[in-house]
Amino acid sequence: MIYKNGKLRYPILGTRKFVRKDSRSPCIRNCCLDDHDICLGCFRSVDEIMKWTQMSDEEQHDVLNIANQRKQKHKDKYSL
Repeated sequence: MIYKNGKLRYPILGTRKFVRKDSRSPCIRNCCLDDHDICLGCFRSVDEIMKWTQMSDEEQHDVLNIANQRKQKHKDKYSL
């Protein structure tokens, strides 16, 4: 374990890269893409999913806000 800028980081084995502990993916392992390549499990785009670990905390926060908006739109459209 290594602390950097007050955040706990764990080294990725075999590399010099570190992963922030607080950058957990919002993935719920229920992946299914719609016609716009949005996952209907976490409501992130494929591009957002692929770039997740390289995003800053602020970027991740923005993506989560957008994903929540997408989720609400989907719920409003398809709920009975």
